[in-house]
Order: sequence, then structure tokens, then C-alpha cells
Amino acid sequence: MATLIGITVPERLRRHQWAVEAQTGSRAYTVNRALLEFKDQYGSLPSELIELYKLPDPNGAIADALANIDPAGYQPNTVVASAANKVKPLSLRGGALRNASLGPSVEPSTDRGVSFTNYDLRLAGPDKIMYTDDDLIVRDGVIMSASELPRPSTVSSKSRTP
Repeated sequence: MATLIGITVPERLRRHQWAVEAQTGSRAYTVNRALLEFKDQYGSLPSELIELYKLPDPNGAIADALANIDPAGYQPNTVVASAANKVKPLSLRGGALRNASLGPSVEPSTDRGVSFTNYDLRLAGPDKIMYTDDDLIVRDGVIMSASELPRPSTVSSKSRTP
């Protein structure tokens, strides 16, 4: 009997590790889904995670996931592209493609900026300690381990020759 138990211990430990990783991943997928729903409903990502409580949550999954997340790990950001620095003004082409319901009195917008909203979310890994290598990073919906992120280079680019 002891031999049988000894043989199955490594497999039991491996399955336990899978369960812990699945629980952490489940939290990441739930928050990612909530962020996508929020963006779909309100047009942008929330400035703070607490705003996700505005979403309907019939089974309590979002509230449960948010209860185990450090709000400081969420960092939304926006990149704005603009054609405002061009010398030549942009001319509108394809007048047949304009929205006819706007009527002739509506001036086209002079601001040609395009906004892309991104986010980074850090979740504590199985050890429940933030900012360690086992943390999960959710970057724009892609879930990865903190150990998979590229490390910043510490090598100086200066030449050491006199």
C-alpha cells in the first residue's frame, strides 16, 4: 500500500499545481471579459477596476475575481495618433461616402486623432505575493507569466575603449 501511495504522490502534486494555475487563470479571464464588456458598453476601459462593479454580474464571478486583485496592478493607458502637425490640411475625399443624415450644415471634425486604449493588469500568482516571477500579466487581453516578459537591459551601450 505504501508503494502505491509513493508512486502516485508526484502525479497528485502535479494535478494540484494545475488546479492552482487554473484558479489564477480563471480570475485573469474573468477580469479580461469584464474589461471587454465594460469597453463595449461604455466605449472605453475604466480608469479604475472598481468601475467594473457597474456591470451586471448575476453569478458574482466579477465580484469574486475583483476581491482577490490588487487595484494598483491595473494600469490603463491611451495612445493618440494625430495628423495635427501636418502643414498641408487634409482634404476630404469620397464625398459620396459621407453620412447624409448629418446634413450639409455639419462641419467635418478638424481633430483627426485616433485613440487606442490599452491596459496592463498584474495578478498575484499561486504564492499570493505581488511582483514575483509567478505573477500573471494580462496585457490587452493576452495572459502571460511575469517570467515570460523581457527583462530590461542592464548592459551599458557605451564603448569602453579609450
